[in-house]
Amino acid sequence: MNRIVETDAHEGPVYVAAEHALYFTTQRPQVDVKRLDLETRDITVIRTEANVANGMAPYGDGRLLVCEQHPAAVTLLDPSTGEVEVLVDSYMTTTVPTIPTPSCGMQMYRYVPGFSNVRA
Repeated sequence: MNRIVETDAHEGPVYVAAEHALYFTTQRPQVDVKRLDLETRDITVIRTEANVANGMAPYGDGRLLVCEQHPAAVTLLDPSTGEVEVLVDSYMTTTVPTIPTPSCGMQMYRYVPGFSNVRA
């Protein structure tokens, strides 16, 4: 095993083959989402202060599904623009206290207005 870069990586990580890049979150207290270009080894910040994000997964349309802890939410992050769309930040009108990370294999839910909560 060879170290390819020195960074403050903590969790994530998500490999995107089409970009040959790795997305990851950084250490607390300020958790950022960063991108490591595996070709150039350049690291760029995609989102600063990402609400203590601690788990990510590819969403399928180029965005990343992100689990955030403070405040608890499940969001979609567009790595090319930095735009964030909140999928879940409450359950049955109660603020969600914790959200399991996608890598845990636990069920996650998203709120669809006009419907009951639907499994993502």
